[in-house]
Amino acid sequence: MNLLEMITKQINADSAALMVPNEEKRYNYCYDSYNMPLEWTAIKNSFDEKVPGGNVEVYKTGKPAITNHLNKLLEGHHLESVMIVPVLRKGQTIATLELVRSDNKDDFTERDLATAQQVAEQFAYQLLKQ
Repeated sequence: MNLLEMITKQINADSAALMVPNEEKRYNYCYDSYNMPLEWTAIKNSFDEKVPGGNVEVYKTGKPAITNHLNKLLEGHHLESVMIVPVLRKGQTIATLELVRSDNKDDFTERDLATAQQVAEQFAYQLLKQ
């Protein structure tokens, strides 16, 4: 079981993705995912987008974001709650960890966030080894 699958199951999410930046082309893209709809893994988040609590904002600020009760469709798939956590190395964001609940489950909590932040630290360590 990889880290994305582990965190997805541990906090009762439906899917997870590790989003990394392409600084030259100015966007974040899906580097790896667990149980994400294929359409979502192809999405590139432009550095110019201004989505509060989105991947780009979390990447730029280094601050996590939780958005519950979205109740919307994205590329034909239901999206209820999203939690995005920065993956930090020496205080700089090098990636973001995105966790999604697509069903009407409980809201993401501060406890879920703390767990996700611990996993983000493991991702930072793994990314440094590459």
